Amino acid sequence: MCAQQENTSWNIDASVGAVSSAPSSSFGSVAGIASPGNLRYDPVSGSTNLTAGLGVDLPVYRTLRAGLRVDVQTVQLRYDAFERAPIAIEGGGVALATLQHNLQTTMTLAGLTPYLRYEPLPWLSVGAGLPLMSVTASRFNQTMVFSDPVGLRFIDGSIEQVTARGRVPNLRSVIPLITMFAEAQIKASPSGALVLLPRVSLAQALTPITTDGAFNVRSVAIGVGLRYRMGGSATVSPKVDTQPTVNTPPPMAVLGVRVERDTFVELTRGITESMTMLMNTTIDTATQTDAEGNEQRFVRRRETYRMAVPKPPSVLRAALQLQFIDEEGQVTRDARLSAVRVESRRVVSFVPAIVFDNASAEIPERYQLLSVQQARSWKEGASFGTSATHWQYNVLNVIGARMKRLSSTTCTLVAVVDDQHNGRSAERIAAVRSYLTSRFGIRESRIQTRLIPASEDASLVTPSMVFIDQASPELLAPIEFTVSTIETQLPRLQLLPDVISEAGVRSWSISALLDDQPVRTFSGSSTLPASVAWDMNEDVVADAAFKKPLVLTLQVEDVDGDLALSDPIRISLTSRMPLSSASRPVKRSEILTFARNGGTLQSSALRQGADAARPLAEWTMRGLEPAERALYEQRGMRLSVQVLERR
Repeated sequence: MCAQQENTSWNIDASVGAVSSAPSSSFGSVAGIASPGNLRYDPVSGSTNLTAGLGVDLPVYRTLRAGLRVDVQTVQLRYDAFERAPIAIEGGGVALATLQHNLQTTMTLAGLTPYLRYEPLPWLSVGAGLPLMSVTASRFNQTMVFSDPVGLRFIDGSIEQVTARGRVPNLRSVIPLITMFAEAQIKASPSGALVLLPRVSLAQALTPITTDGAFNVRSVAIGVGLRYRMGGSATVSPKVDTQPTVNTPPPMAVLGVRVERDTFVELTRGITESMTMLMNTTIDTATQTDAEGNEQRFVRRRETYRMAVPKPPSVLRAALQLQFIDEEGQVTRDARLSAVRVESRRVVSFVPAIVFDNASAEIPERYQLLSVQQARSWKEGASFGTSATHWQYNVLNVIGARMKRLSSTTCTLVAVVDDQHNGRSAERIAAVRSYLTSRFGIRESRIQTRLIPASEDASLVTPSMVFIDQASPELLAPIEFTVSTIETQLPRLQLLPDVISEAGVRSWSISALLDDQPVRTFSGSSTLPASVAWDMNEDVVADAAFKKPLVLTLQVEDVDGDLALSDPIRISLTSRMPLSSASRPVKRSEILTFARNGGTLQSSALRQGADAARPLAEWTMRGLEPAERALYEQRGMRLSVQVLERR
């Protein structure tokens, strides 16, 4: 008698190894990687790194199998490009030198590989696949050295300079490759379910890694894997018929059969009709005594049933009420709004700098530029209280008007010179100087200029900035102006949630929406509070509350997962009092200074009698673009307020 084996299993493979990758083509300059012009980058060398994969395959036809594999590997590619550039030599002459640009990239590739595998021999399999890879992480580093003459130093004394670094730009989302591989199959368990796989593979990218044709790669990988054959081999054994000898006991005389049934009813969610299921059955023999004292035996059958009945929805209701709180903390039915007219004398600091846009040498349009006629009548602070434009964008007009009024004052325009802003820095200084001389009639001799290299301590001056330095103190004094505003005090609320839940509350939330946008949310789990206090002034701007109603809604979720919403409460605010009826105003002084001098000469201690430094009011940053906002935040603004006269 013998058994026959048939391989119908599907396999799971896991492997690790080393992959040796190398660049396979040249390319020109890459957009996003700084280079002096049209360079040609030629391949130099690759690297050897780890690779790993996990795959599964199924039988297709006899010994031909199809599968899918997940692969991860890291590649490092190195390229060189050469540039001829003139340099100054001793004696005042000029010679041509050769600059060598070294570009090195490191990328991690991951993706899926559909493949076909053929087993010509029991111990050998070969195959081919089409990997579809993506770059999950990348970085590059580009340096520059003199290759002719060798060892020549740059102007800063260094032999090598880093010209660019960062993530590789313009990556393709999917990179197709073609691969071929061969595997040896060595049995690693007696049953043949585990197989050891020495493996070698070749791969070539069908397209460059970037969309502009850069970084093509080929690789050779050597590794070892382990294959598990699911299901193993099926073994068919001959059928053996046996006829066991059974000793049959004599029949037992019984009185009858008694059936006992127990049914448990459960309320169940997720069903639409009742269902009955047999859970357990036991059979035993019992005896009973009749009226004449004779014992009789019977068979007792016990059956246990479970009846699932649709659970009716639990009672869940939610309601929300509100009360108003007066200034003394007492509940009141009247919601009162208080409006106060405030006259503020604002003394504000400014940053004596102009921030230019990227590669432009023109003064940005966000700065207020005047004509010659407008400059003659322009007065400092006249429009700062009503204009939506931040005072920082009048910095040139403030400096120009003060220099025109104070004829003995001078200033110096400072800019940073680096590899990217060499000539542009001088053009930006010329633009600022031209504006001051042409609009306000300032003599050029009163405006000095200075270019500083990026290697100096220029923490206050960035390459995109022209800074006004070494100016007379009168030019950098804070700006003063007066504004009149109406401050509205919104009512304070006490929210009263009312919930009836048969199953019990799991979570709750009270949402306040203004113009369909959330302004405040109160939430919690389990038991609801008796009341929730809310001061509307903390989250709502009065002007917005007058335009749109405020909508309050209570949402409750019970233990069963059911939700209930309360009817929305709408709060509409109106005012019948004209702004001019606020009678005598409250007068106060607001002082905005810099905690760190930052070269502005405008830092100062809080004035005597002023409050401690307050959180910045919204008006201090209103209208500032991100570039100028960063300047203000860098210098650490402080706001102090002093009430001069109460109503």
